[in-house]
Amino acid sequence: MKVTAKRAIAAALSLMMIAATASTVNASDYRRGYAGPASGGVGVYPAGGGSVGPTDGDSSPLKTGIVRPQDLLDNSVIRIPDDGAILLPSTLAKMGRDGGSYTFKQENGASMTIDGSSVTDASASKKIGVKIVASKKSKAVKVIFLSDTPDFGYTVKVRIPSKVCKDIGLNVKTAKAMHVSDSGKASNYDGISAGRDGSVTLSASHASYYIIASADTFDDVMNSGDLGGLSENVSAGAATVDLGVEF
Repeated sequence: MKVTAKRAIAAALSLMMIAATASTVNASDYRRGYAGPASGGVGVYPAGGGSVGPTDGDSSPLKTGIVRPQDLLDNSVIRIPDDGAILLPSTLAKMGRDGGSYTFKQENGASMTIDGSSVTDASASKKIGVKIVASKKSKAVKVIFLSDTPDFGYTVKVRIPSKVCKDIGLNVKTAKAMHVSDSGKASNYDGISAGRDGSVTLSASHASYYIIASADTFDDVMNSGDLGGLSENVSAGAATVDLGVEF
């Protein structure tokens, strides 16, 4: 069959269109870990363990303040705003089904980790977020959760970096913690663990706030009577913590 120049050009264009369609990257590709070039303001970035997590694209948690199921990738870092983000019921359900480990990092550097296996309630949206303040005077760190419900429905871990602990003189090996209720009443709390690198991690499943203090200042801090007066003096986060606040 005789092929005219016009037919040859049409055939070439058809092949180009097929090739372009085959190379299109959709949302499911991102969920599978596609780390190719982003387009349209939406993309991914490499994170720990060779996986990827959402960047600051227009539809990412950092921009919308909402974490969707498709934003979750096991062992990835999910960036969220400083004032926290909302975990949808479908997001919590996926976390519970998959049982992976998810780290949510605020722009100010403060971060929280949730083990999917700890999710017990996916019936309603939950807010995740944290504010941290440290004191040289008291050798203590105060952790305030930005939750809109008393019980999280999961266990969240907040790691206080070794640099912050060292700067305020917090001895993580002998440190103790307390939970402070909404009424300002303090009680001993066992949910902390010391890291080999000099950091300390707080695990919690209930809102309000917590204080981690050195053994030599713990009683003074607990009996200070001003445990609820720090909420207006909270610093940005662990990475840029204000060491000048005293309590």
